[in-house]
Amino acid sequence: MLHTQEPQEQHQHQQSDKSDEREAQRHRALEFAALNRRGGLLLANVWDLGSARLFEQQGFAALGTSSAAIAYSHGLGDAERLGRDAMMAQIAALASALRLPLNADIESGYGPSPEAVALSTAAAIRAGAVGVNLEDRRHGEAGQGQYTIAEQCRRLEAARAAAERSGLPLWINARIDSVLLAEGQDSDERLALTLARGRAYLAAGADMVFVPGLLDLGQIRALATQLGGPLNLMAMPGAPSAGELFEAGAQRVSLGLCPMLSVMGLLRDLGREVLQTGRWQVMGERFYGFGEAEALFDAP
Repeated sequence: MLHTQEPQEQHQHQQSDKSDEREAQRHRALEFAALNRRGGLLLANVWDLGSARLFEQQGFAALGTSSAAIAYSHGLGDAERLGRDAMMAQIAALASALRLPLNADIESGYGPSPEAVALSTAAAIRAGAVGVNLEDRRHGEAGQGQYTIAEQCRRLEAARAAAERSGLPLWINARIDSVLLAEGQDSDERLALTLARGRAYLAAGADMVFVPGLLDLGQIRALATQLGGPLNLMAMPGAPSAGELFEAGAQRVSLGLCPMLSVMGLLRDLGREVLQTGRWQVMGERFYGFGEAEALFDAP
């Protein structure tokens, strides 16, 4: 005779599974917060399960998504063109397949209002993320440039409130785009603007401040000394080494979009060589074996 679970038993089993998942996510959140506070954290940013598994295999302690890389992999440009639902679906697919803590790049929150940011934060938590990056740059209908400090603080407060309602100790990384947008008359004014925003964002509920594009070690030291909270920087071609960035005061160094751009550069060079010479030296130099690939995706 075939025995099946009663509806009540199935419900209890499902509730138990959800409880276990929440507890595992909470554990990863606490682990991720500890990694950021300890400092010296190198964060690889990924866009699909292949890139995530490869970085996981190399021994990274945590991973983050790159919104731009995910958008490119879907055939779209950066800056919220992919949309919240599709982005969250990719974040969920990555979080469910990884053992490592996952930080979610939620761009500018998929809407200008604090309510939109709260929705995106809650969605990232449901997707399995234990940290988020939130930009202070306007996208799409919200216009151009940065939100005012007051506007961005309200948006960060909404993100923090959403995290508290979920019960997850979410690590909120407040991205400042003053350097990327070349705000201010010169680098000194730009640094002052960045510092003012960073202090305000930390007071509004952010755990860390992220300043992509800041590469000058002297300015990094000045910012880290005066900020009053952890600093995240981004690696890119021409940047100081990780050791130099950490010595200057960074707690975390992210790879950002650069890994995907490097892969795109490799594919360009490979295709060019094949078409122009009929040879495959570039492919051979960077070849990843079939057996290795099969083993990578056979991993639980």
